Amino acid sequence: MLQEVADLSRITSLPSVAYCHGAKLQPDKKGIDYVEYDVTHDVELEQVMRSQTGRTSVPQIYITGAHLGGFDNLSVADRDGRLPAPMMLFTGSIY
Repeated sequence: MLQEVADLSRITSLPSVAYCHGAKLQPDKKGIDYVEYDVTHDVELEQVMRSQTGRTSVPQIYITGAHLGGFDNLSVADRDGRLPAPMMLFTGSIY
């Protein structure tokens, strides 16, 4: 359930979207562990993502439960040193 992972960071993603791959490269480069899930076949999660963010695009990135935004927002936060380290990215399905 959402409440059980509210304190985790996560990315809702699709494997066919280049920005989703880019969003996962940033923690990979820093040696940050993450769990990958995708929303390709998870209509419920996609609806939750849309209702929480008001956005339909992926990736949507949450840092410790707070919505950060998309790939560009992650890149800026990383460049500005605003990402927690170590950070666990939880991607896709949260069920």
